[in-house]
Amino acid sequence: MSTGAAPVRLLDAAPAAELHRAAAKILTEFGTSATSPELLARVAASAADLSEPIRHALRPVDTDDGLFVLRGLSVDDTGIGPTPAGWATAGDSGAVHDIVMLLLATVMGIPIAWQGQQNGRFVHNIVPAPATSRSRPVPAATSSSARTPRTPSTPAAPIC
Repeated sequence: MSTGAAPVRLLDAAPAAELHRAAAKILTEFGTSATSPELLARVAASAADLSEPIRHALRPVDTDDGLFVLRGLSVDDTGIGPTPAGWATAGDSGAVHDIVMLLLATVMGIPIAWQGQQNGRFVHNIVPAPATSRSRPVPAATSSSARTPRTPSTPAAPIC
């Protein structure tokens, strides 16, 4: 992979607002960004209805590295509040942004979710350890209080 700068694509204010409206509508309908077949079907249907400027910004990558930077999405820092200490206290404060990211990924044709990890959140910053790309059930004999909780920045480890 090269070390050159990735190309930048700008999403204008109107398409960015369209994405946020679509995500907010889905969030209102489902009440959460947690994965479910019905939510994913609704995201797919909504993504199919997004405008051409969004599709153009998310067109296939034309670089050897397969990367680009998308600018133009905004986050209301006051509205979502301070960064939570952990996932357990985060609630759905960033749920609309999770759904925006899922809409973007759906338009690009690349699903982004590890169902069953981190409460089914679509967007998170963990890197799975080798052979942990699929979640595994926790054995029934294991008490949740006996397990050491992972923080979002800790690599996932196999559950034994």
